[in-house]
Amino acid sequence: MRSALTATMGLALLMAACGGRRSTNGTTTGSGGGTTTGSTTGGPGLAAGAPCPSDQACASGVCGIEGTGNCCAKACASDNATCGATVCDATGACLYPALGTSCGSAPCSQSHCDGVGACVEETEMCPGNFACDPDGGCGTSCDSSDDCATNFVCNASLCALLEGTGPCTENDDCANGICGIHGTGHCCMEGCLSGDSCGASDCDGTTGACVYPDAGTACGSVTESCSGHTQQDPSGCDGLGSCGSQPGSTDCTPYVCGANACLTTCTDSSNCVAGDFCELVTSICCSGLFANGAIHVDATRGSDSAECCGVGTSLPCRTISRAMASIDSAQAPNVSLIAALSPSGGNWSPLGETYPIVLGWGTELIAPGIFFPRPGANNAEIFDIAASSPNDTVGTASISGATTNPVSVGLDSAGAQFATLTAIRIESGHTLYLSNVQVNGSATDRTSAITVAAGASLILGLDEGQFYPGTVFVGNSLNQTASDGFDGIVCETANQTGCTITDVALTGSSVVIQGQEDSDIVATDYASISLTSAPVIGIPPTDAGFEECPGKPDVSAGGAAVRLDGLVSMTFNNGTVQCLSGEGFDLESSSQGTPTLTLKNTTIQNTETAVYAAAGTAAISGSTIQFNYNGVEQSSDSTHVAAIDLSGTADAGMNNVVCSSKQESVQVGVIAPGVCVLNLSSGPLNADNVGWDTSGPDTFLCMGLTNCTCTASSCTDSPGADGMDAVNESTGTIATSGNGLSTITCH
Repeated sequence: MRSALTATMGLALLMAACGGRRSTNGTTTGSGGGTTTGSTTGGPGLAAGAPCPSDQACASGVCGIEGTGNCCAKACASDNATCGATVCDATGACLYPALGTSCGSAPCSQSHCDGVGACVEETEMCPGNFACDPDGGCGTSCDSSDDCATNFVCNASLCALLEGTGPCTENDDCANGICGIHGTGHCCMEGCLSGDSCGASDCDGTTGACVYPDAGTACGSVTESCSGHTQQDPSGCDGLGSCGSQPGSTDCTPYVCGANACLTTCTDSSNCVAGDFCELVTSICCSGLFANGAIHVDATRGSDSAECCGVGTSLPCRTISRAMASIDSAQAPNVSLIAALSPSGGNWSPLGETYPIVLGWGTELIAPGIFFPRPGANNAEIFDIAASSPNDTVGTASISGATTNPVSVGLDSAGAQFATLTAIRIESGHTLYLSNVQVNGSATDRTSAITVAAGASLILGLDEGQFYPGTVFVGNSLNQTASDGFDGIVCETANQTGCTITDVALTGSSVVIQGQEDSDIVATDYASISLTSAPVIGIPPTDAGFEECPGKPDVSAGGAAVRLDGLVSMTFNNGTVQCLSGEGFDLESSSQGTPTLTLKNTTIQNTETAVYAAAGTAAISGSTIQFNYNGVEQSSDSTHVAAIDLSGTADAGMNNVVCSSKQESVQVGVIAPGVCVLNLSSGPLNADNVGWDTSGPDTFLCMGLTNCTCTASSCTDSPGADGMDAVNESTGTIATSGNGLSTITCH
């Protein structure tokens, strides 16, 4: 790099170069015109400005520039040929070329006279920060920084200031003297490692930092591989310029290996480590949902979009449908699905719930204090007990509440009901356990509370895990059409298969069915029903006696609380059937066969007819049939003759069939009297060992019930009057041996 020469000649130096001059009068004058010895003129001489022939003629000892002209007031600078004085004027002043007169010849200079005899040379800055060339011109491009002015460097043929960072074309473009990795690129703040696949490629244009391949970039000889859920990491750059020669491994948990590396999403649970499952909603692997485990749902505080919702410490799901999707993904049987509606229960209607809510996988829904109405106009059931997917082969589910805080299905917290086909449906091949549950259909919409499909089962009074025993309430005792149901439990049949209904032994009732305006239980061919833990049908009378059931909300006139149609088997023990506008039990035939009823230790009271059989058999023991319009009625259809056996059994004891009266009938203007045991068929009716109103008992043969003849040795009751003990109206017979007098008082 070259700098421009600047030289300034001073007057003293000029005079020194010229030397002193001896005057003719013996006086020595310096180059500046000063006298160096005493005056030798001997007289004043000519004044300044006067014409003079020689230096000696002037008082100053200086005549012009070369000893002629006008006397000068002092010696003049004249060494510079261009800028020196040329003459003294009429006042004796030195005459110099004008200030700025061009002089000198230095390269790239702007030289000019200073007006007092000297030539001043000033260096000129070439355009574009180029240096001057030797012949005095300015360059227009550069090959190296020598072609540039001081503090400038050659960068891409142009002269520029030294750079700390940014683009460069050679090392001396940069303040640190480092341009990229090989002298081009961007200025570096420091030297970079280079030379292999992990070395720097350049420096950052903004920070000047070395740019290395990302940490983990493949290098070296170890390649990536994966087995099980352990990934062998490949040789990889460390991000600082070096290749790691001893790579480690990566645990893929909760995922397993893909082809050569860990999976990071899943499409099914085979993509997850053992025990984890693929949550298909989010395509991630989740842990903590196992057989007999738990998942949480909160309709207020939960979120269906949360990863692994409801599992472990994750946020609860918002809907039961979302939680069931996770259970299905995990293929986890017998999970407790704990539902909440924060803070204190209420109507279940979270955004996004899908109906029907399918419960499978042995899931136990625990939802005390929650009401499950069916929002919207859709007629689908609220709960469908069915397989959640083809993988679900468990075939069971439970719905449970608490003893003092049951789950309610089919009605809201205000008692309103909805037009669902059925509140709960159990599909073929599946079993539902119910405990501490209230469920109802709609009388207005003629829908049922529970439908048990052919091949399905219902177990009342206990959850499958046997943790929460408690009564199942179907309907209610409000005696209002707006809150009544239509059918309580409906048992379907198909392909010579029926449903199964059972209960478990409880301290109290396993099931209470009330407020059903059509029937409480409807069972058809191939059904098997066994209710033995104090089942109750109908609301209780206000007192013992006739006309103690205001309104009789259960069962319309002409209907029955329990309808057994066809090849049905039913056991009803230790129960109560009461306050009905229709019959207690109605046995009818079908093309498949006739029903079988076994009643033990049961009270049937305040009905139209306690037990009516047009076909099939009914064995009754240890039971009390009282305060009905008619007690027991055996009849026949066009094909079958029913057979009722009232003789009792050794374990249950005798029956009491008493207190029958037309005053208990809901039929307007009824004329026929009430009868305790009535045989309208051609077959025998076994009424041995029965407790009657009278010890005889009074037995009659009647034609139309009003035209009767006493067939006993004597009859206390009048023929054709209310309360006749036993009446045969056909060719059949009624056996009454071993009879007794009941202690029940009719009133």
